[in-house]
Amino acid sequence: MAIQTQSQTEPAVDARLAAAQSRAARQWRKLGAQVRSLTPGGIARFVMVVGATVGLVALFRATWPATLPFVIGAAFAYILLPLVNAFDRVMPRVVAATLWTLLLAGLLVGVVVLVLRPLVIETVGAYRGVPSPEALNSFVDRFNGLIASWPVPVQTFVREQLQTALLNARAELQQAIGGFDQLVILVVRGVIQTIALVLGILVLPIWLLLVMKDQRQAGTAISRALPDWMEGDFWAVLRIVDRALGAYLRGLAGLGLLIGILLFGGFLLMERAGYEVTRYPLALATLAGLFELIPTFGPIAVGVVILLTGLRTTPEIALAALAVYLGVRWLAGRLVTGRIQNRVINLHPALLAIFLVSLARLGLGWALLAAPVAAVVRDLFRYTYGRLSDPPRPAGVLPGEVPSAAEEAIAAEPAGARVPLVYQRTRAPSPSSEPGAPR
Repeated sequence: MAIQTQSQTEPAVDARLAAAQSRAARQWRKLGAQVRSLTPGGIARFVMVVGATVGLVALFRATWPATLPFVIGAAFAYILLPLVNAFDRVMPRVVAATLWTLLLAGLLVGVVVLVLRPLVIETVGAYRGVPSPEALNSFVDRFNGLIASWPVPVQTFVREQLQTALLNARAELQQAIGGFDQLVILVVRGVIQTIALVLGILVLPIWLLLVMKDQRQAGTAISRALPDWMEGDFWAVLRIVDRALGAYLRGLAGLGLLIGILLFGGFLLMERAGYEVTRYPLALATLAGLFELIPTFGPIAVGVVILLTGLRTTPEIALAALAVYLGVRWLAGRLVTGRIQNRVINLHPALLAIFLVSLARLGLGWALLAAPVAAVVRDLFRYTYGRLSDPPRPAGVLPGEVPSAAEEAIAAEPAGARVPLVYQRTRAPSPSSEPGAPR
């Protein structure tokens, strides 16, 4: 009986093996045909695109201080592009880009005015509190009169320490004067860099407007420069990065805005209840919203500032203000951060901790971006795995996405065929997306 069963299964195994060998042979022949289809002109164009990209990166690194405004502008454009695209449906794109550029410029000017005004007032107050020369001379006279009644050894020790401090200060001053030529070079270099930075800031609004206005034309130009076999995968990689990093940055900006608004409202309620935290609640709330853009360390710095500001009045007000800030951060985190983690990042905390510790060795910036970087690495692996599956999944289909054409192809497979996990839906579709659902 066992011999008969074995004799029946061997032909089926041999048939599957022959089918696999035939499929592998077809794929190797297809790969060879694709390699032979490459023309010298196509290879030259690809090398030119790679060389131009490397040259731009090298130029960026060589002129890094001057290109800082454009990096900031690119971040703002990246955050505002979805809003410009949404307004593009109801108005000309140039009008939408101009509108959001003006709103961003007004917001930045308002933030600078709100934050700088209290700082200038406090700095002027501290400057006015500096003792005058007459007050310093009076202090020295009182100090000499004070130590005159001390024992002679103590007077000698104090005067020797003061003399040593003055000699050290004199030596430092002479050393600084001796390196005056290097100081002049550093000052000139700093002035040149400052001028370049100011020019970049002046050009930034126009550059930002052009980037948001011509975003689609830029995408079309990039597609024309790419080889046909690379275009789908290229845009898929960019979409993977955009899906994680874009949601993270926009969520962080929204979190800072929400915390600033809620904290300002909390300070106003405390002021109406008779507990004034500061004379500038709007400036402090704006500063809290800005520092929220710095993960981990920003909220800690804001908490310390709020606590110290409240301590200038009473300890009770300081603790109440700190409690309001912590409550605002908890509420904003529940409204914004949780949605980002569940919708885009969706990583297990244990896996995220491994990425955080590993990226921390590369620098603080990498550690702060551990969550989106981990999501990008995961999705790139899943996308590559899907492209190398048998049969390969279509180019440009991200993990979790199943286009209609792919759904039809999957439905045509045998009933026992299993859809690769990388292309299975991550969550159940809504009732409105089901075929035949009422609309």
